Amino acid sequence: MMKIMKERNYIEGIFNNKKYIVLKLKDNSEENIEEAIIKIYEKLEWSRFISKNTVILLKPNFTNLTYIPGVTTSPLFLEIVVKILSDRCKKIKIIEGNGGSWMFDATDAARNHGVFKLIERYPNVEWINISDLPRKLQKKKINNKNLRLELPENVAQLGDLLISLPVFKNHCMTTVTLGIKNLWGLEPNELRMLNHSKIDYYLPMIGDFYKHKLTLIDGTIGLAGNGPMWGDAIEMRTILGANDPAVADVIGAWIMKTNPANVKHIVEYCKYYHYEINKILNTLPEKSEQFRTELKMERVISNYLDLLTFKNRFISKIVFNSIFTPIIYWIFNLLNGDRESIPPKKLKEKFDKKKTKREKK
Repeated sequence: MMKIMKERNYIEGIFNNKKYIVLKLKDNSEENIEEAIIKIYEKLEWSRFISKNTVILLKPNFTNLTYIPGVTTSPLFLEIVVKILSDRCKKIKIIEGNGGSWMFDATDAARNHGVFKLIERYPNVEWINISDLPRKLQKKKINNKNLRLELPENVAQLGDLLISLPVFKNHCMTTVTLGIKNLWGLEPNELRMLNHSKIDYYLPMIGDFYKHKLTLIDGTIGLAGNGPMWGDAIEMRTILGANDPAVADVIGAWIMKTNPANVKHIVEYCKYYHYEINKILNTLPEKSEQFRTELKMERVISNYLDLLTFKNRFISKIVFNSIFTPIIYWIFNLLNGDRESIPPKKLKEKFDKKKTKREKK
């Protein structure tokens, strides 16, 4: 059964009782964003998931130390979400893990995105760097794959549900990164790139452990080009909310003018929950082009070498954690031009020194 509603500034659909809504903003002003998120909350009946006793986990996209439009969740968007939810729940825990290869401390990224100002303003808001939590090996079978992954020891007690707060952006390895791919930052190991070969299966596993139920995509600004860290910021003025991670990403990829059936992690996520991508897409209105913004992906030469590490764990170890790592990075830097890449071990040395210095203060 499906149901579709359409108004001038939004479309709404239902797939298997999982609702979604896409809104087009007049502009990216605070007033319009807040009005849109309240509308999402009401239209999707999030009061069925959230009550005064609910502990919410908010997972923004902090893939950079500082805010970059289209690359990370905007501080304004995050602030408005917290403002709306803080009066409707018991506690909000904003969570993220350290940057891969020790690129940055997630706590510093949180500070630079305004998280600690929110903590001062809202008494029930808390910050958690999940890379600092004790870990435990977890096991799960996803689509006939037996998986083993270290996750926070008491992940089940962290919160009642997780809301993913990603942005619309393409990804030179995974095609797109939306609500599901945003969960990869919750793999606490800084050398998580060694697990890229099974990322399409690990993502449903991580979603289950953190109780990922809702998605709210910050589409004020999207990213085209060589995502997820490089490219062109594109004004989208689009916000998507959904009561299901897979439905959110299928519709989200469609908004980006990308076929979700060509995105492996979305395919595996849908397979795990027995969803058919075409049936989700069939809930869309015929005339809805105004809600779409093409975020075209452009790969650089080194991306094709990176793809090898995504497909093979053995190659990943050679590239990121072996005696050959320095020379491989030297070659990468020749190909990348002005984008300098630093080997993980050197980054870890800098990371540890900075952390020790901060702890002494």
